[in-house]
Amino acid sequence: MEGQSYYVYGYYFLSLGILFEIAGLTALKECQGFTRFFPTLLFAAGIAASFYCESLALRTLPIGMIYAVWASAGIVGMLLVGALFYGESLSVGSVIGVILVVTGVTVMLCATPDAAEASVEV
Repeated sequence: MEGQSYYVYGYYFLSLGILFEIAGLTALKECQGFTRFFPTLLFAAGIAASFYCESLALRTLPIGMIYAVWASAGIVGMLLVGALFYGESLSVGSVIGVILVVTGVTVMLCATPDAAEASVEV
């Protein structure tokens, strides 16, 4: 794999890791203090898969960028899961907070050298 196409795999694994994190944390809501076996198993599998995907993304993308995107996407994803599936309300403060988090990550990414330049050599 050469050039930019190699970095696509980092973004692919980063995206997949985010989805696994959201799935795992959604299962955590159903665990009821780890007293329910199947949701607990789904939680553990989702988080393990998330960390594995993030470790693969680290092969080509800088760790600061990965963690910032992963954490902020997890925050937004879980806020949406809570609102859509659990009827949790979205306050003005939570919406403003999410906007600030996403804005902060966007500014950080714009100020960071291109992933191709700042990546870890394999």
